[in-house]
Amino acid sequence: VHQEQITKMNKSLEETEADLVAYIQKIQLLEPLVAEDEVLRRGIAQRIAEMSKIHLERDLAKDSMSELINKHQQALEALLKEQEAIFAALEAAQKENKERLA
Repeated sequence: VHQEQITKMNKSLEETEADLVAYIQKIQLLEPLVAEDEVLRRGIAQRIAEMSKIHLERDLAKDSMSELINKHQQALEALLKEQEAIFAALEAAQKENKERLA
């Protein structure tokens, strides 16, 4: 009976050892993949940071362009008002000259 139990225990230990060896082999196969995954994750994180920086720079450029457009529009509106005032003054002067000549 003892011999039978010892045989079963030895067989069980051999199976456990075989499972352990197989598990270690799987881990050894996965280790490079895990390392590569980590490198890829870091690369992705870096690209995301770079894209965020690019988006920020783009947004700043858009804001700057909008500000320049607004300033340009304001300058054009001021010139238009000045031109309208000059035309009004010219019309008034022309009317005054016509009245003097009449």
